[in-house]
Amino acid sequence: MIATLGGSICVSQTTTEIELFDFIEEQPPFEFDMTGELRLGILTDAGASATSIPFGFIEIRLHPLDGSDEDGYNPFPWPVMALYMPDGITSYTVDGEMYLITGNEGDLRDYRYFNSSSGMNVIGHNEEIRIASTTLDPMRFPDASSMQQMSQLGRLNVPNNCGDTDDDGDLDYICAVGARSFSIWTTDMEMVWDSGHDLSYYSTKNGQHRIDEMNSRDDNKGIEPEGVRVGVIDDRTYLFVSMERSFGVMIYDISNPHQPTFQQWIQVDGATNPEDMEFIPAEISPTSSPLLVVANEDSGTVGIWELALL
Repeated sequence: MIATLGGSICVSQTTTEIELFDFIEEQPPFEFDMTGELRLGILTDAGASATSIPFGFIEIRLHPLDGSDEDGYNPFPWPVMALYMPDGITSYTVDGEMYLITGNEGDLRDYRYFNSSSGMNVIGHNEEIRIASTTLDPMRFPDASSMQQMSQLGRLNVPNNCGDTDDDGDLDYICAVGARSFSIWTTDMEMVWDSGHDLSYYSTKNGQHRIDEMNSRDDNKGIEPEGVRVGVIDDRTYLFVSMERSFGVMIYDISNPHQPTFQQWIQVDGATNPEDMEFIPAEISPTSSPLLVVANEDSGTVGIWELALL
């Protein structure tokens, strides 16, 4: 019991969406994602209090984004700032330096309640709006009428409370939901490396039989990178990233945090919406080989993968 162990409970006073958390290696604090608040929370053992650090944005001009579900696979460097909004988070150490890793899924607040009079679920709070329904600042976006076409960026869902920096009713910036990437950070939240468009590219390249399903998510959060797990195999450090909407797992060699390299895509056949994972090293594996255990949300299944270097 928590009370018996001397624990305490933190009660949120706001509509903060807290996602996954992870203990920082060999240190008292642990970090947790506050997805709806766009921040990283850090909770210490000094009491029921937390500090937080903002994640910021990623510039899509540098990393193309497919913002329409009506044009197939068609990434473009739109003038968009994507909110990181991570889901999964983990940490690892290289040469005595600790790094954090986030899977930047994205999510907006959408609260529903049951109306006993109508017998239906009713939207109580929704932050989502399509670009076509917004007013873009004409100075910032002189080609707004073209951008807002449904075949261009018009169908992209964005937060209705982000981007109007001068409070004049139009958007000075377009804020996309989720960076559709994974990122490596210092513990001070300085960016070390971001996968950019890689996850979408490799998902499309390796998941051709699910291309229509993936395209249907382009106007929302894309492939939705969820869980991130680190494992060591033969003295190399690997990152496993689960893709909720492309039903696969990406493997990267992150032995050098400044230069990760893509290794392989694992196709989760017969399983849908992979979420969290657990890496089991060879020394404690029942098969004497490293294992990756994947929990699949939609299909309600658990997959176990035996891993080996070729």
